[in-house]
Amino acid sequence: MIILAIVIAVFIAFMILVHVLDDYSLNGIKAKTVGQGQHGTARWATEKEIKHTFSFQPYEPEKWRRG
Repeated sequence: MIILAIVIAVFIAFMILVHVLDDYSLNGIKAKTVGQGQHGTARWATEKEIKHTFSFQPYEPEKWRRG
């Protein structure tokens, strides 16, 4: 029972410490005006980029099952 009480006390102390030290607001995010990279930079990969990044692996389940 003493060990269980110690574990519970440590857990509660840890949760209090995490709650006190963690900032849950958005104030820590630097404000940026539009045009500094936060809007409009996402795009689909081109065929060339896909071929450069990934290698073709044929789907051969019979070979995989044999090892």
